[in-house]
Amino acid sequence: MPEVNASGMKRKTVIRVLGAAGAAPLLPFGPAAAADAIRVIGLPIDTGLEVQYAQAAGIVERSGLSVQVQNMYAGAAVQAAIAARHMRAPRYEDTDWPQIAGLYEVLIRIHPSPVIELNHAVAVSMVDGPERALQLVDSIGKRGELNRYHMLPAVRGDLLRRMGRQDEAAAAYRQALQSVDLEPERRFLAARLAELN
Repeated sequence: MPEVNASGMKRKTVIRVLGAAGAAPLLPFGPAAAADAIRVIGLPIDTGLEVQYAQAAGIVERSGLSVQVQNMYAGAAVQAAIAARHMRAPRYEDTDWPQIAGLYEVLIRIHPSPVIELNHAVAVSMVDGPERALQLVDSIGKRGELNRYHMLPAVRGDLLRRMGRQDEAAAAYRQALQSVDLEPERRFLAARLAELN
């Protein structure tokens, strides 16, 4: 798989990544930097970038960027890091799910969103199993924010299928099919449902 490369960027934008204890070091923004340099839940930091962090800190402090704008860049960097973790895995089973789950936790803190929480639950299912992820998905569902979003019952159906709860999985897939708009997604969900019958 090709590596994400930021060498074509004319300048680097600086971001602030929020960690568990508040603001973490300032990071130069770029897909490669984000992929290699975000420190969260055990993610390694490329030591060659640490000098750039120190220099970047002064730039951002003098930039006058609002916290909202800094968080926008931080969210983009975390999303780039998630994509890079997926791209770096030569095979699906080699995907670094613990780091992806950790990055989603950071993204939730930067941009709270039920859709990001749902993505986090999928990553958690790959680390801690479908039972733990189902608890997260059901918690999201109880809030009602994603009632019309087909991916909520689709994810729920997948988790139930993985747990061997075929009847409940089929019901969830049927619910997802009622609200899906895109034909490729409809075909995928219909195929999953057919596998259960």
